[in-house]
Amino acid sequence: MGFVANEVATPFQSPRDSSSVWPDVGVRMHHGMPTLHREGKPWFGLGAERPYIGDNVALFRTLESAGARFLQCDATCGEDIYHPELRFWHGPGQFDGTAMERYFRMVLGDCPNALLLLRVYAGAPDWWLESHPGDLQVYADGSIERVLQNAGSRKLPSLASPAWRADCVAAMRAFVRWLIDSGWSRRVGGFLVSYGITWEWAIPGTDGLPDYSPHAKAQFQKYLCEKYRDDQNLSAAWGRAVKIDEAEIPDAAARQCAGGETGLRVLPEEQNVIDHQQSLSEMNADHLLALCRVAKEESVGGLMLGAFYGYTITAREQTSFTGLFGSGGFLGGHHAFSRVVRSPDLDFFASPYVYSSRRPADGMLFEHGPLGTCHRNGKAWFDENDNYTFINPTGGDPRLVSLDVGAAVDLEETVRMLRWAFGLALTRGKHLWLTELTGWLTAYRPNFDQPEILAEIAKLNRIGEELITLDRSNRAQIAIVLDEYSVAHHTLDHKAFEQKVYRAMAQIMRLGCAVEVLLLDDLLEADEPSWKLIAVSGLHRPESILRLQEYRRRHPGLAFCWDDVPGFYPEPAQIRDDAKQAGVHFFASAGVCAWENRSMLFVLGDTADVLLPEATKGVEVFSGTRFSTDSNDRISLPIKGEPALFLWNHPDFI
Repeated sequence: MGFVANEVATPFQSPRDSSSVWPDVGVRMHHGMPTLHREGKPWFGLGAERPYIGDNVALFRTLESAGARFLQCDATCGEDIYHPELRFWHGPGQFDGTAMERYFRMVLGDCPNALLLLRVYAGAPDWWLESHPGDLQVYADGSIERVLQNAGSRKLPSLASPAWRADCVAAMRAFVRWLIDSGWSRRVGGFLVSYGITWEWAIPGTDGLPDYSPHAKAQFQKYLCEKYRDDQNLSAAWGRAVKIDEAEIPDAAARQCAGGETGLRVLPEEQNVIDHQQSLSEMNADHLLALCRVAKEESVGGLMLGAFYGYTITAREQTSFTGLFGSGGFLGGHHAFSRVVRSPDLDFFASPYVYSSRRPADGMLFEHGPLGTCHRNGKAWFDENDNYTFINPTGGDPRLVSLDVGAAVDLEETVRMLRWAFGLALTRGKHLWLTELTGWLTAYRPNFDQPEILAEIAKLNRIGEELITLDRSNRAQIAIVLDEYSVAHHTLDHKAFEQKVYRAMAQIMRLGCAVEVLLLDDLLEADEPSWKLIAVSGLHRPESILRLQEYRRRHPGLAFCWDDVPGFYPEPAQIRDDAKQAGVHFFASAGVCAWENRSMLFVLGDTADVLLPEATKGVEVFSGTRFSTDSNDRISLPIKGEPALFLWNHPDFI
């Protein structure tokens, strides 16, 4: 497999030794919290990111001036469907990184301490698609092309194709080798392994109901064999005689069948549809894990790897909109997170904030996936803060009708939004990068290029690097439990999950104390649970209900907000009432974003009072105001409507 000679001189001479080839960057445990480290020390690692826009790298220079040193830019091990000019894979065995090398030089500029976090898109070049007509993704109507967001009408490889899997893995191996041999590996702190719609690892084209290719059928039968083992078990589950090697993918009518009042599949008649939907997630996960495995192997463990994956909260329904954006809805393949998060080949996960309810008064900046599951499995989480600042008005733009990008109206609100984002990242055990979406969603304009904005970012970055050393371990008193396997029981017109989980999550996260969102699998592994209340939402799969019932019997002292019947979704008010009965301490009233860990408390909401559970002293970081309280004393500070970050009992910071 030969490389095409690069016309640009390589920047370094680099031996093939993992300890010297790659920067010392990775995720390690720090006070029980998976935390980004650089050269052995906790690193907040403020990042800067924007989609490729030719030679325009102004965003990176701008945020470098405010302290950002983790620069995320587009790259590809094959083809990036959004930026074909970056193509790496030009033909069988022909790889050329010249275009990316030129781009990397521009992004890094003359900042010697900056590192790259490469957003590596694993797409198929046109020449591969044309030479493999039997390995393409096929839609329910028999077509092999689909219009994708910002990418036009395209053919795509079937993720079930053995030929595509093998060739894509080989391309990833070649890309890692090229980075090492060219010396660029010394400036690469990690990969965000990417595919699908807007780099969010998902099956594209789900509005067309993929995948009816022969390879997808074989993959479905393989999934059934692994799940049921034999024809007898399969026939019992499906309620009719069927052989595994004769099982067909359900037709479009069956997959789109309306669910009536319940919005749920009927058992056992629709178990085949449930199985097929879950098999899509397993197929999607298989492909991601294969690419991460080879990247880890070829880098000798030197590469930190992550993905936009695990969108349990927002893969909420199947509409024409969700089929074209983000995780691709129910069919996008995001419901194998419990398996993916346990892989040793991934180190972190990431997402933008949910594109709704981003207003400080009553919304929440929260991630698409279950953060508690991520942390409990030793993986870090990065927030993508793509909020629009006040210098980028969005009024009237039709592309933003369905997407809340947190557009600030003035400098004051811009600062409030930035402090909200940083405060939540610090208290919730996360990291973040700042993204400029203009030129992608809207016409290009700089998003941060204003002196007061940059001064605030620089200040917040300094705070982040200081506080990242503290104990940020979780102290949530309430667990919010979701079951990704129950999602396949929803019909495609199901609305309860969208209304009771996706839309309600902002309220659930503003109960006046921290909550931990996790998957059922992680709850069941908690032998000594520390929560005072467990609220379970949207269990439909019979096996999941039985497992939770057994867990409840083993922990009779635990308080549950759950009726052990399919389809129970607790309301935010009910969760808070049950939490009071369970002895949960609330730092603020309902409707206030209050988030605590073992060192700090973040508050944003319509309140001037914060109630601490014990005597303490400390400082409010943003204002510098010091406080001291007796037991159960309220702190009264002029913070109404303003973000406040409290540190307590840390002399070095007081």
